[in-house]
Amino acid sequence: MTLQGTDPRMIEALEGASSLQLYQLKALIEGMLADPRRGIAARANLHLGQPVHFVDFRDGQMRRGKIIAEILQGCRIC
Repeated sequence: MTLQGTDPRMIEALEGASSLQLYQLKALIEGMLADPRRGIAARANLHLGQPVHFVDFRDGQMRRGKIIAEILQGCRIC
């Protein structure tokens, strides 16, 4: 498994993990991403017209875009 822009060392380390370890890591990451402070801090550093790199969760690929609108839950990228 390889994803564009993903550090191969990270993939190699995760391939050796047990299913239990992967589920534990998933729960930890989901909890950290759900922390509202993380989203607030990220939005504070974004502004209209700013070029950005982001992960397209439809296919896991890194994409380039530009902030085109501010919305209540985040920013719209094109």
